Amino acid sequence: MDVIIKNCNNIDEANISIKENFLNIKFAANGTGKSTISKAISLNAVTPDKLGTLTPFKVLNDTDAVNEVAPIVLGTDQISTVATFDNSYIENCPSSDKLEQVSL
Repeated sequence: MDVIIKNCNNIDEANISIKENFLNIKFAANGTGKSTISKAISLNAVTPDKLGTLTPFKVLNDTDAVNEVAPIVLGTDQISTVATFDNSYIENCPSSDKLEQVSL
C-alpha cells in the first residue's frame, strides 16, 4: 500500500510504502517526520476531522496560507487502526516486573 502525505507539519510531500498485515518500522534521525507520518495516518484513519492539527509549521502565522495549504493523506482507506511505538505506548505498556508477576 502506498500512502501519500502532503502538508503535514514539516513534511511538504512524502510517499510511504506500507506492507499490509505486517509490522512496519520506519526509522530515521530525529526531526525528520516519523511521528508526523504516524500521526497523519492515524488521524486520517480514526479522526479525519483533526487532520488540521498537522497544519505545516511554515504557514501557522499566515492566515491566508493556512486556508490554502491543508494537510492531506491519501491511500489509507483500508486502515482503521494504527499502533505507534512512542512515549505514550511505553507509558501504558506493562513493565517487566508486572509481566513477571503475571507469569507466576
